Amino acid sequence: MQEEIHEFERLDVWVLVPYPDNIFIIPLKWIFKIKMDEYGDVLKNKRAVSGESDLNEVVYVSQPDGFVDLEYSSHVYRLKKELYGLKQALRAWYDKLSSFLISSGFSKGISQNPRGIFICQAKYALEILKKHGFDTSTPIDTLMLEHPDLDEDIGGKMVDPTRYHGMVGCFMYLTASRPDIVFTVCMCARYQAKPTKKHLHAIKRII
Repeated sequence: MQEEIHEFERLDVWVLVPYPDNIFIIPLKWIFKIKMDEYGDVLKNKRAVSGESDLNEVVYVSQPDGFVDLEYSSHVYRLKKELYGLKQALRAWYDKLSSFLISSGFSKGISQNPRGIFICQAKYALEILKKHGFDTSTPIDTLMLEHPDLDEDIGGKMVDPTRYHGMVGCFMYLTASRPDIVFTVCMCARYQAKPTKKHLHAIKRII
C-alpha cells in the first residue's frame, strides 16, 4: 500500500488542502484482490485505492485509511489528475486517446444524433484503395463471381501471405459499416494460411 501512495506522489496525482466548505468529499477505500493462476493457486495479493464520483470539475477525496497525515488529519486531497476508480477517469482516458489518434492522422467516423449512432468509413475505404494501388481502377458490379470456386487450391501458385493478411485485415475492419461484404471477406479469410493467386484475385475483386 505504501508503494501505491508513493506512486501517487511521484506522479503528482493530488495535493493536500484544507477541508473546503460545502463541498462533497469522496471517501477513498482500499480494494484488495487475490490474483490466482489457472490452477487456483495464489500468485500475489493486489491492492488499489479507489473512489466514486459524479463530479465533472474539481474533485476532493479523503485521506486513505492508514495513511492520514497526523499533522493535517482534517485535510483532504484535491485531485490534480484523474484517479482510477472515478467515473471521470474513463472520460479522461477517452479524451487523451482520441487526441492522440487524431494527432496521429486518424479521423472520427462516428456521429451521434437523436436518431441513433452512425458509422462512416468512406475515408478509410478510399485509403484502402490507395494503399493497394486500386485508386484508379474501374469498379465492377459484384463482389465475387456467381460460382467463385474458392478452395484450398492445392498446387496453385503461392502469393505473399503478409500482403494477403493485410488485405483481409483491412476488409475485416471495414465490415463494421459494410455488412454487404461480410460473406465475401469471410470466404477469403479462410485461406490465409496458404494464399494463392486465385485467392488474391478473389480479394482484389472486393476492392
